[in-house]
Amino acid sequence: MAKQTARTTQHTRSESHTPLVEWIVAAVGGAILICLVVYLVWCGISRSSIPPQITVSVTEIHETAGSYVVAFTARNAGNLTAASVSIVGEVVRDGEIVATARAVLDFVPESSERKGGLLFAIDPDDGELVLRAESYIEP
Repeated sequence: MAKQTARTTQHTRSESHTPLVEWIVAAVGGAILICLVVYLVWCGISRSSIPPQITVSVTEIHETAGSYVVAFTARNAGNLTAASVSIVGEVVRDGEIVATARAVLDFVPESSERKGGLLFAIDPDDGELVLRAESYIEP
């Protein structure tokens, strides 16, 4: 009976032994987790709040049935999101604004871009085309 107890105790000890590979994998996983948490905390603390900086550029102009479409790209170089971004396009001839078009983008996230289009009744190439962001709100 004593031999059976010794075998049972020895058998139980070998079953509860954690292999070295599992310890190594656990240590690597823990180190990765700690690095990620430290990185996220550092980004949250050190990041300055740069307000939205919206720039608008023309990507193409094409004629459709009875109007001209000015396709544009609005870029946000800031690190805060802008919502309800109002884009204004004006055709200027001899110092006078002869046509105006407006578009509203729902939002332009930080460091990203959104595309849209403005519709004009006259050919924008017949004057100077000026595009700009007019306003936004903070979400």
